[in-house]
Amino acid sequence: MSALLLASAGADRTALVVRVKMDEGWHVNANPASSHFLVATTVEVPDGNAAVSVQYPEGRDFRPGFAPAAIRVYEGTIEIPVTLERALVPTDRLALRFQACDATRCLPPGRAVLELDTPAPVLR
Repeated sequence: MSALLLASAGADRTALVVRVKMDEGWHVNANPASSHFLVATTVEVPDGNAAVSVQYPEGRDFRPGFAPAAIRVYEGTIEIPVTLERALVPTDRLALRFQACDATRCLPPGRAVLELDTPAPVLR
């Protein structure tokens, strides 16, 4: 992945967007994952002080050499809308759990904590 960003989508800071940009040739598994052994891309609240509602985008079909059927993945740039529960204290941090893969291999699962409106470091 080349970039991760958590941005505020509303004035009340309860509507957030996690923006993920993957390098050419790389993808992460969609949510829900296509198989039990794949790590789904997941948005979490790292300190547990708020509940979130997440609208995961539709994945695209990808046919890796190791799988007999296509799997659902996210490629390119995706945006994941997140809504914080109004009854709880808004957070300025979310975590993204993911597993980056190319056509032949998958890296170990990763987790990145994102600060509101601050670009995260480039992940390689």
